Amino acid sequence: MNPLKIVDIEFYYLLFLRRVFGKKVKNLDLVDFRKNMATLEPLFILSTGRCGTKWIDELLKSDSSIISIHHIHPVMRSQAKLVYELNYPESKSREQMLMKEMFLGGRGEVFLQGMKVDKNIVFTDSRMTFFAEVIYDLFPKAKFVHLHRHPGGVVSSGVNRGWYTSNSQSELNRIYPGKDNAYYTKWCDMDRIEKNAWLWSETNKWILDFLKKVPAEQKFDLSFDNWSPESIQAFCRFCGVEKSTNEIASRMKKKVNKQQKKELGHYKTWPKEDQEKLATLTADISKQLSYSL
Repeated sequence: MNPLKIVDIEFYYLLFLRRVFGKKVKNLDLVDFRKNMATLEPLFILSTGRCGTKWIDELLKSDSSIISIHHIHPVMRSQAKLVYELNYPESKSREQMLMKEMFLGGRGEVFLQGMKVDKNIVFTDSRMTFFAEVIYDLFPKAKFVHLHRHPGGVVSSGVNRGWYTSNSQSELNRIYPGKDNAYYTKWCDMDRIEKNAWLWSETNKWILDFLKKVPAEQKFDLSFDNWSPESIQAFCRFCGVEKSTNEIASRMKKKVNKQQKKELGHYKTWPKEDQEKLATLTADISKQLSYSL
């Protein structure tokens, strides 16, 4: 007999989830989850990334009344990109069904674990952003936070991290202009600043368009550039968490996931030509989000 044993991936994944969620208080299965999806109120942070999501995750993790999840497996990078490309609202019903099952296939066990411990879940990972249409269809009571940051900050960070130039696995979730997009034919001639500026604008435009259909009580706007103990406290309350302004102020002194490599500095120090590129691609959405360029 071969002494080598096949690793049970599902076993170790479920073990990982139990460590994240803790001891169950309810004996439920996936059938119960499917029956109760319409009653659940998970919360999702929608963003471009590089907006402080990791800091938020650590803040929320300090509260035992909810479960905050940042990066969890499966990561579903390419799947979110595919949903963006397929354009869920305009897809046929069969395609929409497949996109729903794709999402549930990757996150169903996570929701089930949340139900077992009787706690709500907050997903802070920006990779779930383009699943928002699918999520809202599955969970009509879901809540959404639009977390955004000045385009100059996101573009600087994106360039410094090699977005659109790197061969890393993170490129699997990077979106590109479709054939009906004004920048489709220009893309190959665009530089890194322009490509990252397009990403910022397209992602935030997508989020703003989606949120138009979400009731006011189920959405929250939060600017990374205008964080304060009071604004973060209001955000926490929206998440169902109570945090004192003193605790928040203390945590704000700690930098999380800080950019180390800085090939490109603050956008105000860029050459004028590059600043104009940023303004050209982001002006409309920047105005909607109250950012000056």
